[in-house]
Amino acid sequence: PLLTRFEGSIRWLGSLTFALYLFHLPLLAFFSTYRVAPAGSISQALWAISGVFFVVATLGRLCERSKSFYRKVFLWTLASVIEADAGT
Repeated sequence: PLLTRFEGSIRWLGSLTFALYLFHLPLLAFFSTYRVAPAGSISQALWAISGVFFVVATLGRLCERSKSFYRKVFLWTLASVIEADAGT
């Protein structure tokens, strides 16, 4: 009952996990390269974390929408390879 109030937010955050997995390391490198404060400072850490979250939240919806398309392409390609291999 306690978490029911936050169900929408939890589902939205859960939908970002794939995009976070894909983009977190390159984005951390990017935001670490373009510093707003000295390395290791709280300001720099907040810059990197908030930047990664902003980009992932923005691209997350696009990634979720395109997953089914890529799945179909990969399955079609795999089926084609298997079919071609079986024919030889």
